[in-house]
Amino acid sequence: MKKTYLTLLFIVILFLMTFIFLLPDKDKGRLSDGLEQNIDISEEIKIEEPATLIEDVEHPMSISSLRGGNYPGGDFVVEEELANGTNYKQSIVSYLSEGLKIYGLLTTPLGDVPVGGWPGVVFVHGYIPPEQYSTTGDYPTYQARLARAGFITFKPDLRGHGNSEGDPVSAHYSEKYVVDTLNAISYIKKYPEVNPGKILYWGHSNGGEIGLRVLVVSDDIKAASLWAGVVGSYKDMFETHNDKIPFLQDASSTDLILKNGLPSENPDFWDELDPFNYISDIYTPVQLQHATGDDRVPIELSLSLKNTLEDAGKEVEYIQYEGDDHNIGQNSSLAWDRTIEFFNKTLSEKSVKTLDYSIKRITKKEFGTYVDENNSPVQNERFQGYHTGVDFEVYPGEKNIEVQVESVCDGPLVYKDYVSGYGGVVIQECTIDNEKTTVLYGHLALESILKSQGDNLVKGTYLGNLGEDKSVETDGERRHLHLSVHKGEEIELAGYTSSLSSLSEWRDPCDYFCQE
Repeated sequence: MKKTYLTLLFIVILFLMTFIFLLPDKDKGRLSDGLEQNIDISEEIKIEEPATLIEDVEHPMSISSLRGGNYPGGDFVVEEELANGTNYKQSIVSYLSEGLKIYGLLTTPLGDVPVGGWPGVVFVHGYIPPEQYSTTGDYPTYQARLARAGFITFKPDLRGHGNSEGDPVSAHYSEKYVVDTLNAISYIKKYPEVNPGKILYWGHSNGGEIGLRVLVVSDDIKAASLWAGVVGSYKDMFETHNDKIPFLQDASSTDLILKNGLPSENPDFWDELDPFNYISDIYTPVQLQHATGDDRVPIELSLSLKNTLEDAGKEVEYIQYEGDDHNIGQNSSLAWDRTIEFFNKTLSEKSVKTLDYSIKRITKKEFGTYVDENNSPVQNERFQGYHTGVDFEVYPGEKNIEVQVESVCDGPLVYKDYVSGYGGVVIQECTIDNEKTTVLYGHLALESILKSQGDNLVKGTYLGNLGEDKSVETDGERRHLHLSVHKGEEIELAGYTSSLSSLSEWRDPCDYFCQE
């Protein structure tokens, strides 16, 4: 059987060889080419590694990107001392922004420096053709007016203007002027004669547009006065009122819009860039001044911002001048009186806010979150274990104001002291689900706690203020409230526990006290 099989196999092979030999040459070539082609294709096929997913890169104009930027500040370099004005001195100074040397005019009141320092105004100019711009020739009387009123002012010559390095850009399609301004803020805060807790902002036209972006990025500004500002949403500026803004009528032909479309066509992209989507993060009082006769920037933009701020419950003062122009030229003196009055009023008022127990504040550590030095939502983590409570973070704009904490339940105050890792601590005894519990409030300023041990507290009683950020009051921790609920009447101070089984001795505060 095996022999027969081999014989048949030999005959088949012989037949195939004869068939190929008898083929015409062209067919042999075709067959040969086909075989070679198949071989070539197989050699060209390569097994590729799975493609690495490229994460979306934030657009540099996005609010998130600007918030993540580095604006270290430093000491101004005095480039030239100028002659004193009436009751003020002035000099041309420089600072660094993204490695570029930026110049500017610094004016300082003469006389004794008040305790804490003079208030400082970052003064941002509107559009002036860069080749025509002058450090000392543009807005000098405005800066002098502020200096005589007791304000240090610094007007940065935005990149590409005057002697400043870099190329000029458009404030509408680039983040660069915002970056220059944020760096200027960091520098003026470190100027020896300035009170770093009293930084103000004044901007005209494009300076108003820059200012609005600054307000949603930085919480350093205590009050902002925007004159004739380009302060609409991107949809306002590029679509709704586009025909009334001479310098934006060709917006649709710019690279930014050609690539990404108009705001109505690509809202996901523009929402990341538009400060109007971050109005809720503004805690700075804003003054808007605009004239009905402005033929450069329509008054509708200021009205739009006014309405948006009011709808969000923000503090805004709106002043309208009938028939005046883009520079509010006919009413300039009155407008300055109002700006100075607004600045002084804001600085004299003590900003106070009561902490709400909103779940929106719990952005870092929830109940039961495990942390260690390598796995923590905060930098330079000092602790390790499962979080026994929840942390209510402060919002942007609340880092430098008084934030009051109220009790979440009825019951006596049973503990008040300074505790390592917390700073000031209050513990209240409360009944929850018919069970005795202790509620701990951590990171308070101890001296602000006026209640004493044994005092009976009802829900909503003022307990004290949050301690200052990374200060002795919080034992070096960030500014936030740690709230925990421990079962039983025993005083328990632990902010972390080593195991999930021991975590069962605590309750999740959000089961009872958190608000939507």
